[in-house]
Amino acid sequence: MPWEIILAALGGSSLTAIIITVVGLTFAQKFIEQGISSAGRRFESSLLQAEEAYKKVVDVSAQIDTHLREQRIKVYGTIWLATSILPRWPRATGVTYPDILRFSETLRSWYFEQGGMWLSTDARQVYGQLQEQIWQILPKHSDGTITDEEYDAVLAQCSALRTELTKDLVSRRAAPTNP
Repeated sequence: MPWEIILAALGGSSLTAIIITVVGLTFAQKFIEQGISSAGRRFESSLLQAEEAYKKVVDVSAQIDTHLREQRIKVYGTIWLATSILPRWPRATGVTYPDILRFSETLRSWYFEQGGMWLSTDARQVYGQLQEQIWQILPKHSDGTITDEEYDAVLAQCSALRTELTKDLVSRRAAPTNP
């Protein structure tokens, strides 16, 4: 009976509305908390999957880089040596147009038989510039010794090619220092 008196005094419908509201808010809060918790777990799971996928991509990329570098090391020595036909110090004497023709043929053979497919885009471009420089000179002469200007022009392209080869191999990095 005391509840009936209290409800009557407060107005039964108001109390019922308050109770329903409190109960509803409690259920809503629990539902939202569960939804947030579930979404958080799904998000965390997605992040872990993305991290694993990224690690795999990095690993495969590193393996490709290592393999590519190994292949380049095998073939770049040959073209490096071939460019010694025109050293900067001391300058070679008596380099003839037929020597330059053989050099161009050696480069072409190397390109198609050994190393062309391993050149980076930049190294490939410089290789092409070297061949173009040679073929700006050769059609004008069939015999004799190349001029100093021609020597310097081809030497500059040989040097540029060697620079690109070292970039491909990352062989000119500074040595690590001990702290």
